[in-house]
Amino acid sequence: MRFFLLVFLQGLSFFSYSGVIPENSRIVFDGDNKLQSSVLVNTNKYPVVVQLWVDNGDFTKTPEKASAPFFVTPVTSKMDPLKLNEIKIIFSGELKDIPQDRESLYWLNIFEIPPVNNNKKEDNEVTLSMLTQIKLIYRPARLRVNADELRQKLQLVTYKLEKGDSGLNITLDNPTPYVANLASLAIFGRKGNEIASLKSGQSMDLSLLPMSSKKISTSIKSDISNINGVEIFLVNDKGGVYSQKQTLPPNALGSF
Repeated sequence: MRFFLLVFLQGLSFFSYSGVIPENSRIVFDGDNKLQSSVLVNTNKYPVVVQLWVDNGDFTKTPEKASAPFFVTPVTSKMDPLKLNEIKIIFSGELKDIPQDRESLYWLNIFEIPPVNNNKKEDNEVTLSMLTQIKLIYRPARLRVNADELRQKLQLVTYKLEKGDSGLNITLDNPTPYVANLASLAIFGRKGNEIASLKSGQSMDLSLLPMSSKKISTSIKSDISNINGVEIFLVNDKGGVYSQKQTLPPNALGSF
Protein backbone atom coordinates (compact mmCIF):
# COMPACT_ATOMS: atom_id res chain seq x y z
CA MET A 1 0.00 0.00 0.00
CA ARG A 2 1.32 3.44 -0.94
CA PHE A 3 0.54 6.79 0.67
CA PHE A 4 1.14 10.18 -0.94
CA LEU A 5 0.62 13.72 0.37
CA LEU A 6 -0.84 15.69 -2.51
CA VAL A 7 -1.84 19.09 -1.14
CA PHE A 8 0.27 21.25 1.19
CA LEU A 9 -1.27 24.54 2.23
CA GLN A 10 0.94 26.05 4.94
CA GLY A 11 3.85 25.13 7.22
CA LEU A 12 3.80 21.32 7.33
CA SER A 13 4.38 20.42 10.98
CA PHE A 14 3.25 16.79 11.08
CA PHE A 15 2.72 13.70 8.98
CA SER A 16 -0.57 11.83 8.80
CA TYR A 17 -1.64 8.66 7.09
CA SER A 18 -4.88 8.35 5.19
CA GLY A 19 -8.04 8.08 7.26
CA VAL A 20 -9.95 6.25 4.52
CA ILE A 21 -8.91 2.63 4.79
CA PRO A 22 -9.69 -0.15 2.30
CA GLU A 23 -11.07 -3.49 3.43
CA ASN A 24 -7.91 -5.27 2.22
CA SER A 25 -4.40 -4.14 1.38
CA ARG A 26 -4.81 -5.57 -2.14
CA ILE A 27 -7.53 -6.74 -4.47
CA VAL A 28 -7.19 -9.88 -6.57
CA PHE A 29 -9.65 -9.61 -9.46
CA ASP A 30 -10.85 -13.01 -10.67
CA GLY A 31 -10.68 -13.27 -14.45
CA ASP A 32 -14.09 -14.95 -14.53
CA ASN A 33 -15.70 -11.84 -13.06
CA LYS A 34 -16.85 -8.62 -14.62
CA LEU A 35 -17.46 -7.00 -11.26
CA GLN A 36 -16.05 -7.27 -7.73
CA SER A 37 -17.04 -5.40 -4.60
CA SER A 38 -14.94 -4.06 -1.77
CA VAL A 39 -15.43 -1.79 1.24
CA LEU A 40 -13.85 1.46 2.42
CA VAL A 41 -14.09 2.84 5.95
CA ASN A 42 -13.62 6.48 6.94
CA THR A 43 -11.72 6.31 10.25
CA ASN A 44 -11.59 10.11 10.48
CA LYS A 45 -13.75 12.03 12.93
CA TYR A 46 -14.87 14.30 10.12
CA PRO A 47 -16.51 13.77 6.71
CA VAL A 48 -14.39 13.54 3.56
CA VAL A 49 -14.94 13.45 -0.18
CA VAL A 50 -13.42 10.40 -1.84
CA GLN A 51 -12.49 10.04 -5.51
CA LEU A 52 -11.65 6.60 -6.94
CA TRP A 53 -9.94 5.42 -10.11
CA VAL A 54 -7.68 2.63 -11.40
CA ASP A 55 -4.39 3.16 -13.26
CA ASN A 56 -1.17 1.38 -14.15
CA GLY A 57 0.77 2.82 -11.22
CA ASP A 58 1.77 6.25 -12.49
CA PHE A 59 0.36 8.44 -9.71
CA THR A 60 1.46 11.62 -11.53
CA LYS A 61 -1.32 11.16 -14.08
CA THR A 62 -4.78 12.60 -13.50
CA PRO A 63 -7.74 10.20 -13.37
CA GLU A 64 -8.79 11.40 -16.84
CA LYS A 65 -5.45 10.25 -18.27
CA ALA A 66 -5.21 7.01 -16.31
CA SER A 67 -4.78 3.84 -18.33
CA ALA A 68 -6.43 0.62 -17.10
CA PRO A 69 -9.22 -1.74 -18.23
CA PHE A 70 -11.18 -1.04 -15.03
CA PHE A 71 -13.43 1.65 -13.62
CA VAL A 72 -14.76 2.12 -10.13
CA THR A 73 -18.15 3.23 -8.88
CA PRO A 74 -19.00 5.50 -7.20
CA VAL A 75 -16.33 7.65 -8.79
CA THR A 76 -16.87 10.36 -6.20
CA SER A 77 -18.72 10.16 -2.92
CA LYS A 78 -18.99 11.77 0.49
CA MET A 79 -18.05 9.58 3.44
CA ASP A 80 -19.33 10.48 6.87
CA PRO A 81 -17.11 9.90 9.90
CA LEU A 82 -16.65 6.27 10.97
CA LYS A 83 -18.88 5.01 8.15
CA LEU A 84 -18.49 2.28 5.52
CA ASN A 85 -18.90 2.66 1.76
CA GLU A 86 -19.22 -0.23 -0.66
CA ILE A 87 -17.38 0.23 -3.95
CA LYS A 88 -17.63 -1.79 -7.16
CA ILE A 89 -14.69 -2.46 -9.47
CA ILE A 90 -15.80 -3.24 -13.00
CA PHE A 91 -13.69 -4.85 -15.71
CA SER A 92 -14.26 -2.65 -18.75
CA GLY A 93 -11.69 -4.13 -21.13
CA GLU A 94 -11.62 -7.03 -23.54
CA LEU A 95 -10.04 -10.36 -22.63
CA LYS A 96 -8.02 -10.29 -25.85
CA ASP A 97 -6.39 -7.03 -24.74
CA ILE A 98 -5.03 -8.34 -21.42
CA PRO A 99 -2.59 -11.26 -21.02
CA GLN A 100 -4.26 -14.53 -20.10
CA ASP A 101 -1.02 -16.43 -19.40
CA ARG A 102 0.05 -14.27 -16.44
CA GLU A 103 -1.26 -11.81 -13.88
CA SER A 104 -1.39 -8.08 -14.60
CA LEU A 105 -0.77 -5.40 -11.98
CA TYR A 106 -2.81 -2.21 -11.65
CA TRP A 107 -3.46 0.21 -8.78
CA LEU A 108 -6.68 1.33 -7.14
CA ASN A 109 -6.37 5.01 -6.19
CA ILE A 110 -8.25 6.37 -3.17
CA PHE A 111 -8.06 10.17 -3.12
CA GLU A 112 -9.30 11.64 0.15
CA ILE A 113 -10.24 15.33 0.36
CA PRO A 114 -10.92 16.69 3.87
CA PRO A 115 -13.27 19.60 4.57
CA VAL A 116 -11.86 23.13 4.56
CA ASN A 117 -11.72 24.69 7.99
CA ASN A 118 -12.83 28.31 7.61
CA ASN A 119 -12.30 28.97 11.30
CA LYS A 120 -8.60 28.20 11.61
CA LYS A 121 -7.17 29.36 14.88
CA GLU A 122 -3.53 29.15 13.81
CA ASP A 123 -1.83 30.33 10.65
CA ASN A 124 0.32 27.22 10.48
CA GLU A 125 -2.58 24.77 10.27
CA VAL A 126 -2.52 22.56 7.20
CA THR A 127 -5.09 20.82 5.08
CA LEU A 128 -3.89 17.59 3.53
CA SER A 129 -5.40 15.63 0.69
CA MET A 130 -4.24 12.03 0.78
CA LEU A 131 -3.78 9.57 -2.06
CA THR A 132 -3.62 5.91 -1.11
CA GLN A 133 -2.76 3.30 -3.76
CA ILE A 134 -3.44 -0.41 -3.29
CA LYS A 135 -2.56 -3.18 -5.68
CA LEU A 136 -5.24 -4.46 -8.03
CA ILE A 137 -4.06 -7.76 -9.47
CA TYR A 138 -5.92 -9.20 -12.43
CA ARG A 139 -5.72 -13.00 -12.24
CA PRO A 140 -6.87 -14.84 -15.39
CA ALA A 141 -9.37 -17.62 -14.78
CA ARG A 142 -6.92 -20.28 -15.93
CA LEU A 143 -4.49 -19.22 -13.17
CA ARG A 144 -6.94 -19.51 -10.28
CA VAL A 145 -5.22 -20.96 -7.18
CA ASN A 146 -5.87 -21.28 -3.49
CA ALA A 147 -3.51 -19.88 -0.85
CA ASP A 148 -1.47 -23.07 -0.47
CA GLU A 149 -1.08 -23.53 -4.23
CA LEU A 150 0.07 -19.93 -4.69
CA ARG A 151 2.58 -20.26 -1.89
CA GLN A 152 3.98 -23.42 -3.46
CA LYS A 153 4.30 -21.82 -6.90
CA LEU A 154 6.13 -18.77 -5.53
CA GLN A 155 8.77 -21.05 -4.04
CA LEU A 156 10.21 -20.95 -7.57
CA VAL A 157 11.31 -17.33 -7.04
CA THR A 158 15.13 -17.34 -7.02
CA TYR A 159 17.84 -14.99 -5.75
CA LYS A 160 21.42 -14.25 -6.64
CA LEU A 161 24.00 -12.25 -4.71
CA GLU A 162 26.98 -10.60 -6.40
CA LYS A 163 29.57 -8.07 -5.36
CA GLY A 164 28.80 -4.64 -6.80
CA ASP A 165 30.61 -1.31 -6.90
CA SER A 166 29.03 0.04 -3.71
CA GLY A 167 28.00 -3.20 -2.00
CA LEU A 168 26.05 -6.36 -2.69
CA ASN A 169 23.81 -6.62 -5.73
CA ILE A 170 20.70 -8.73 -5.28
CA THR A 171 19.00 -10.15 -8.36
CA LEU A 172 15.48 -11.48 -7.90
CA ASP A 173 13.90 -13.70 -10.54
CA ASN A 174 10.24 -14.62 -10.77
CA PRO A 175 9.67 -17.36 -13.39
CA THR A 176 6.02 -17.82 -12.39
CA PRO A 177 2.91 -16.24 -13.97
CA TYR A 178 2.02 -14.67 -10.61
CA VAL A 179 2.95 -11.31 -9.07
CA ALA A 180 5.43 -11.94 -6.23
CA ASN A 181 4.52 -9.35 -3.59
CA LEU A 182 7.62 -8.97 -1.43
CA ALA A 183 7.21 -7.00 1.80
CA SER A 184 10.87 -7.33 2.77
CA LEU A 185 14.04 -9.32 2.32
CA ALA A 186 16.64 -10.34 4.91
CA ILE A 187 20.19 -11.62 4.41
CA PHE A 188 21.46 -13.90 7.17
CA GLY A 189 24.93 -15.14 8.05
CA ARG A 190 26.52 -18.51 8.70
CA LYS A 191 25.49 -18.39 12.36
CA GLY A 192 21.88 -17.57 11.50
CA ASN A 193 22.31 -13.89 12.39
CA GLU A 194 20.66 -11.22 10.28
CA ILE A 195 23.29 -9.25 8.35
CA ALA A 196 20.99 -6.78 6.59
CA SER A 197 17.40 -6.29 5.51
CA LEU A 198 15.51 -4.37 2.86
CA LYS A 199 11.88 -3.24 3.01
CA SER A 200 9.53 -2.57 0.16
CA GLY A 201 8.21 0.99 0.05
CA GLN A 202 8.07 4.17 -2.01
CA SER A 203 11.85 4.33 -2.41
CA MET A 204 12.27 0.62 -3.14
CA ASP A 205 9.70 -1.73 -4.60
CA LEU A 206 10.82 -5.32 -4.09
CA SER A 207 7.77 -6.87 -5.75
CA LEU A 208 8.25 -8.78 -8.97
CA LEU A 209 5.98 -8.88 -11.98
CA PRO A 210 5.34 -12.30 -13.54
CA MET A 211 8.17 -13.79 -15.60
CA SER A 212 10.54 -10.95 -14.77
CA SER A 213 13.82 -10.22 -12.99
CA LYS A 214 14.94 -7.28 -10.90
CA LYS A 215 18.45 -6.24 -9.89
CA ILE A 216 18.79 -4.22 -6.70
CA SER A 217 22.02 -2.42 -5.86
CA THR A 218 22.67 -1.99 -2.14
CA SER A 219 25.33 -0.53 0.15
CA ILE A 220 25.58 -3.79 2.12
CA LYS A 221 29.33 -4.43 2.59
CA SER A 222 29.25 -8.00 3.88
CA ASP A 223 31.51 -10.53 2.16
CA ILE A 224 29.50 -13.12 0.25
CA SER A 225 31.49 -15.86 1.97
CA ASN A 226 29.90 -14.79 5.26
CA ILE A 227 26.37 -15.13 3.92
CA ASN A 228 24.35 -18.27 4.49
CA GLY A 229 21.13 -17.39 2.71
CA VAL A 230 18.20 -15.09 2.10
CA GLU A 231 14.76 -14.96 3.67
CA ILE A 232 11.99 -13.18 1.80
CA PHE A 233 8.68 -12.10 3.28
CA LEU A 234 5.80 -12.39 0.83
CA VAL A 235 2.29 -10.94 1.06
CA ASN A 236 -0.57 -13.29 0.22
CA ASP A 237 -3.91 -12.47 -1.38
CA LYS A 238 -5.45 -11.52 1.96
CA GLY A 239 -2.59 -9.24 3.00
CA GLY A 240 -0.97 -11.72 5.39
CA VAL A 241 2.81 -12.07 5.42
CA TYR A 242 4.74 -15.34 5.34
CA SER A 243 8.42 -16.10 4.85
CA GLN A 244 10.48 -18.31 2.56
CA LYS A 245 14.04 -19.02 3.58
CA GLN A 246 16.70 -20.42 1.28
CA THR A 247 20.15 -21.46 2.39
CA LEU A 248 23.18 -20.83 0.23
CA PRO A 249 25.20 -24.04 -0.25
CA PRO A 250 28.93 -23.58 0.58
CA ASN A 251 29.91 -24.69 -2.94
CA ALA A 252 27.50 -22.31 -4.69
CA LEU A 253 28.57 -18.87 -3.55
CA GLY A 254 26.65 -16.06 -5.21
CA SER A 255 23.44 -17.81 -6.20
CA PHE A 256 20.35 -19.31 -4.66
